[in-house]
Amino acid sequence: MNNMPVINEDNCNLFKTKDTNVFPDSINSFLNRSNISSEYKRKVKRVLTDFLKVYDAQKMEIKILSLDHFNSYKTSLEIKMSRNTIKLVSAQSDLKVINSLSKHLFRNNQISFIFNGTFIEKSTKKNKSFPPVIHSFLEDLTLKNYSQINTYKKNIMYFLKFLSQEYKEFKIPGSLQENDIKELNKDHIESYHTFLARRIALNEISPSRALNLLRCLNLFIQFYRRLQFISFRYCVPDKFQIQHVRSNEYVPSKETLKLIDAIIDYSTMPERNLSIFLIILDTGCRPLEITNIEIQDVLKSESAVILRSKKSGQRKLKLSSLVMKVLRKYLQIRESLDYKGKTLFLSSRNQPLTVNVVGQIYASANKKVYGEIRYTAKSFRHAFATNALEKKNNFDSVSKTLGHLHWISTQYYLEKSLERLKRNSLPHNPVAYLKEEN
Repeated sequence: MNNMPVINEDNCNLFKTKDTNVFPDSINSFLNRSNISSEYKRKVKRVLTDFLKVYDAQKMEIKILSLDHFNSYKTSLEIKMSRNTIKLVSAQSDLKVINSLSKHLFRNNQISFIFNGTFIEKSTKKNKSFPPVIHSFLEDLTLKNYSQINTYKKNIMYFLKFLSQEYKEFKIPGSLQENDIKELNKDHIESYHTFLARRIALNEISPSRALNLLRCLNLFIQFYRRLQFISFRYCVPDKFQIQHVRSNEYVPSKETLKLIDAIIDYSTMPERNLSIFLIILDTGCRPLEITNIEIQDVLKSESAVILRSKKSGQRKLKLSSLVMKVLRKYLQIRESLDYKGKTLFLSSRNQPLTVNVVGQIYASANKKVYGEIRYTAKSFRHAFATNALEKKNNFDSVSKTLGHLHWISTQYYLEKSLERLKRNSLPHNPVAYLKEEN
C-alpha cells in the first residue's frame, strides 16, 4: 500500500457530488449493508450527511479522501462536546460510524488507511485494561448483530493476556495496537492450544469453555485476515470440537414461575420484560426476533405476532390469551413513549432494544432468584422444542414454528430420551400450564 493515505488514483472520484442527499456508490454500499437494521441505517445516513457537510465547511477537496477528512470530522465532534451541544456517548457513537466507513472503504481498496478515531477520556482501571486492538473487532461484531459482546471481549482478552505472558514480542494487552497483530502466526496459536488443553486436563477450565475461547479466536482471526493483517486461515481443531456436547436445556415449571415473579417484582420495566419473557416461552423464538418485532407485527384481532430474521425469514405465530393480555398492557405504555419509530420493544432511553438487553432481562431475573445464571432465553427455546415434539406435534409444524431452515436442526430434539424430558421439561403449551397452576 502507498504511504500516502489517499484513495487510489483509479478511485479518485469517490465523491462525485457535494449534494449530501445523494451519496456516491462507494458510500451507498456501506449504507445499504444487509446486516444493519433500518433504524441504524437512518442514524448512519445522518452521520454520513454531517461527515460531508464538514468537508464543505472546511472547503476541503473532497474528490480525494484523506486522513485529514476523518480527523476534521472528529475535531468537529470535539468542538460540539466543548460547547455541550452533544454528549460524549453520542459523539463516540457517531465516530464509530466513521471508523466503520473507513474499514469498509479499506476492504474495497478505496483507501489505503484505516481510521480508528477515539476520544480521550479520564483514565480509569477499566479503560487502561481495554486494549485498542479489540475495539475494531468488537465493533464489527456489533454491526453484525452478535449478542453478548462483553463475553467476546473477555474471551479475546484471555488470548491476548496469554500472548503477552508467553511472548516478548507482544505488548501488555492494554497497549496492544492493530499493527501488532501482524506478528501473530500459527506457532502462537498452537502454543495457545497446548495451554488450553493443559488447563482442561487439570480441570481448571471446562472443555466447553475452551471451545468458546477458540470460537472467539476464530472470529478474531477472520476479522484481521479480512483487513490483511493476518495471512493464514484458522479453524478450531477437532480435538476441541469433539469434547463439546450440544446442550439441551430444560426448565421445570416451578423455576419458570420463580423467574416470572422476579421479573414482576424487581424489573424497572416489568410490562416490557414480562412480555418478552412470555413471547419466548410461548413461541420458542430467538432473542433477535424479539428485537425485530414492530408495533404492526402484533395482530390483536388474531392473537398472533409476526416474527422475522435474516436467518429464518418471516413467520406468523399464535399467542395464548395470557400472553396477549400482558402484551396489550405493554402496548398502552409503548404508545405513550417519545419514539417515532416502529420498533415494539424499547430500552429505558427509548431506543430499539438489543439482543444483549434481552439476555440481561434473563440474567437479572436469574440472579435475583438463584444468585447465578441458570436459565437463558436459549433454555426456554430448547424446552419449547422438546416439549412440542414430545406431545406428538407435527414435525414440520414444529420446525416452522422454531424458524428452522433445515430439518436436521429439529431432528436433534427427537434424539433425546423421552423419559428424561418428561421429568424435566414443561408441557407443550407452557403458558397455559402456568395459568392452570395459578
